[in-house]
This record gives sequence, structure tokens and C-alpha cells, in this order.
Amino acid sequence: MNFKKLIYFFFQLNLVVLYAQDFVHPIYQNHIIADGENFEYITNDHLYKLNPKTKSLDSISIEITQKIGTFKLIKNSEYFLVNSLGGELLHLNENKTERIDHSFSHKNQLKSSLFTFENTIYRFGGYGFFDSRNFFTYFSNKTNEWEALETKSKVFPPGLFDNKFFIYNNNFYVFGGYSIDINNRSKRNSNDELWKFSLDDKKWKLVTKNSIFNDLNFSNFDFLYNDSFYFLKNGELLSLDIINLNLKNYGKLNYLDKGNIIYPTIVFDNTLFTIGNSPNSELSRKNIFELNLKEINVVSSTKLGSYTIGSIGYIVLTISVISLLYFLIRKFLSKPKNIRLIKENMIYGFKKIELSELEKSFLNLFLNNNELENIELVNLIGSEIDASQKSRIKNSTIESLNLKISLITNYKFQIKKYSSSTDRRYYSYKLLKSF
Repeated sequence: MNFKKLIYFFFQLNLVVLYAQDFVHPIYQNHIIADGENFEYITNDHLYKLNPKTKSLDSISIEITQKIGTFKLIKNSEYFLVNSLGGELLHLNENKTERIDHSFSHKNQLKSSLFTFENTIYRFGGYGFFDSRNFFTYFSNKTNEWEALETKSKVFPPGLFDNKFFIYNNNFYVFGGYSIDINNRSKRNSNDELWKFSLDDKKWKLVTKNSIFNDLNFSNFDFLYNDSFYFLKNGELLSLDIINLNLKNYGKLNYLDKGNIIYPTIVFDNTLFTIGNSPNSELSRKNIFELNLKEINVVSSTKLGSYTIGSIGYIVLTISVISLLYFLIRKFLSKPKNIRLIKENMIYGFKKIELSELEKSFLNLFLNNNELENIELVNLIGSEIDASQKSRIKNSTIESLNLKISLITNYKFQIKKYSSSTDRRYYSYKLLKSF
């Protein structure tokens, strides 16, 4: 992209506020990222690159083809906008956004953890349909759809949303946030655990537990610096030493009152840069603030113990093993449950969920056939619609039906897509039981 350079010179106001001359751009907190030594953000018609060190602001004109109020800006080697309500994904291609996914706004991963790793876009957790998720999805460039990430783990964190997270040494760390109470779906529980997921081995590990992690939310302000993760709690700056599990408290810093603490942070040359409102001005006017991290002092330090099983833990483990054996025996002796279709409802065990007319037609075919050709599903859609629109309706119906099947069966059944072994242009679908 060819940026048209706009140079803004700022004047020193004091030792903390670096720039006194402010700049005016409507910066929405979900439309700005920190990338290396630059802040990058979009407005309705421009993409900006702001370098706080060189005091320069570059921009290019872009065309956004739809409303992006619920979208979040993300970048790997290119720019994308991801809908926080669901799977919609826009790609900024040749200065214009284009939609590249085949999904819809399912609203089942609200407040999920969105990140990129090795040029792939991932989401972890999220809230929707009276539950919180504890799995990853990723956007597949092969299918142009969001897929569930296969793992090899034997332990898992609770379903979480609005949590803190960061990537360090190819590991995804998550702590804080909330889960849904299984007995009261309108109640949320604070999470006091720190979990680590290896993006190489695809395994989870519980690192530690501590009450300090309770009532912590996601924040754009959080940042990594010198093997530690920095975040705010009750106005105090804290850092978590990832290697030694030391938690340091730097107390309340007057500097942090000058910013909104809703924008990302950049750290280089031991200096923190962030964006905040200009003093005594309307909210649209922004300043860049800086803080020398070498000059802040530690107020207190706490060693967090690694998670191990003590004597009480062994008792809990024994009870868990007995409960597991009881569950397995009961499951073995019980009659396996199957999906049924009764009137407008899909039934599984004692659970039911209402389906649309087209979802009912699709499910009826799946229940009566081992395998369905793509054309059999397409033919269920009205004949007055053109082929490309039929394909989109078919894909969205499969996706919504699959989501309902997964929810009602607790992911025991899913619709799988298979390409023809002789011609990959042709494919079929099967409703299969997951093992």
C-alpha cells in the first residue's frame, strides 16, 4: 500500500506528556492496533499509520463497503476486519474491503479472544446461547469458513469470555474473565485460573490459581515487556513474570489517568506509548503519552505457586476417578441417544431446539440418508432463486443447523463435508457421530 505521508510535529508539554499539539481523528477502540513501532487505525475512508517516535502520521484512502461498528481490526501480513457478533470477515484488498467468509452473525462467540498466529486468525472462548466456550476456532483459507481447532489435550479450562490473554513463545495464555454458572445460566462466575495452551503441541496446562485474577477483563491497554505481561486492576499497574510467576504491583500512576486506557500500547526503547484524550478538550482530540518503564518503582511483589495436587487434591482426584467410573458404567449400560425430528423441533434426549423450515427439510434428509450430494440440498431451495444465491443459502443453512446440532448434542453429532475422490469440484455431506 502506498501511504501519503502527513507529518505532525508535537511540542513537549512535560516529562510524561510527550506531545502538546493534539490531532483529531475519530478513533474507535476496536479499529486501532499496535503493530511494531506504529499505531494503525481506520476511519470511514482512511487507513492511518502513526509512529510516536518519528512524530509522523501516514495515511491511504480506502473504501469500506459496509458498516463496521461491530467489527474489530486485526492484522497478520494483511489487514482484516472481524465481526464481533459472529463469523463475518472483511479483507482489505487493494484499498477496498471485500467479504471473504461464508458464515453469518451467529452471536455465539461474543467477547471472545481474537488473535493471529502464523498468518492464521483465531478466536478462543466467547459467550452466546446461555453458555461460554472453551475451544478455539480459526479461519480456514481453504474453505473460507471458521473451523474448530482440533486439540490433543486431556484437561481444559472453563468456557471463558471477556478475559485477558497474550501470546508468548508459541503459547496462548489466558486468565481472568468470566464463565457461565451451569446451574444458573443468567449468572456469571469470575475466573481465578491462569491457563496455557501450546499452539505447537495443541495441549492445555493449568499454570496457577490466584484470587488476583478475579474480576479482570480484556483491555486493549495490556502489553508484553521483558518477559512480563502488564495490566491494570483497580487503577494499579501490575506485571506478571511469565517465567518465574512473580506478580509485581507498581501502585497507582498519575500518568495513567491522562489516557483513556482503552487504546493499545506500544513499548520500545524501554518507553511506553499510548493514546489518550487531550486535556480540557472534546473527546475526539487525542494526544500521545509516554512513560519510561525503567523509572517506575515496585510497591510489592508476590510469588505465585505453580498448580500442583496436594493432599486435598488427591482426595478430590480420587472422588473424580470414582465419579468418572460411575459415569462410564452408566453410559455403557444406557441406550445411546439419537437425533429426532418432531414437528418444528429437533429432539435429543430431553433437549429440544426449534428449527426453521429449511433447517427441518435439511435435517429430515440427513436422518433418512447416510450421505447427501450437494445438489440434493440445493434442490430444496426455491427454484426462482439463481444458483449462486442458492449456494449461499445452502451454506448458511448448513452452518446454522450444524451449530444447533452441536449445541443440543454437546458436540456428539456434526455435519461433515467431503470432497469427491475423483473430482474435487463435487462434494457431499454426512451427519456423523463424533468420537
